[in-house]
Amino acid sequence: MLGGLPGPAFSEYTQLSVPADHDMFHKAASSAICRMLGLELLLSSYPTFRVLREQDGRSDVPHLLLFRDPGSKLSKAIGSSAYVVRKDRKDLHPLHLEALISFIKSKVYPIISKFGKENPEGKLSLDQIGERIPPDSFKKFFNAFRAEKAENDASLLAVPYPYEV
Repeated sequence: MLGGLPGPAFSEYTQLSVPADHDMFHKAASSAICRMLGLELLLSSYPTFRVLREQDGRSDVPHLLLFRDPGSKLSKAIGSSAYVVRKDRKDLHPLHLEALISFIKSKVYPIISKFGKENPEGKLSLDQIGERIPPDSFKKFFNAFRAEKAENDASLLAVPYPYEV
C-alpha cells in the first residue's frame, strides 16, 4: 500500500504488492493508534527518489502516527508519500486505509480536543483514548463508510472488513 499517489479508484492511495520478506516489515514504524484498534500497521517513508514533491500536496497518512513512540524511526512529518503495510502481511485495501484515517479524523481527534478543553494541563494517553472508543465502533464506522463509498462504486461492497481478510 502506498499513501500519497493517485490510484485508479482512489484519490490518495495505490495498492502495491510488497514481498513478505521485505525489510520494511522489520524496520518500519508501527502505528500505535491502529494497534489500539486491533489492526497493526507499519509505516515507512517513501524512498528518496520521491515521486511527489512536498509542494505537490500532503497525504493523510501521517494521521496514522498519532501517539507514535518519540523514538520512532520515522520523522515527525512523513512526506507526501509513505508505504503502509499490515504487520501480519495480509492485504491492506485502499478502502481500509481510507476508512482508518477517516475514523481517526472524525472520532479520535474530537476526543483529544474535548479532553484538551476539559484538562488544559493534562496529557491524554492512548489507553485513555481506548477507554472512550467502544470495541465495535470501528466495525460500525467501516460498514457505514464502505456503504457511502459504494454509492459511487458498487464493487467496494465486496471489500471485506479489515479484520476478516
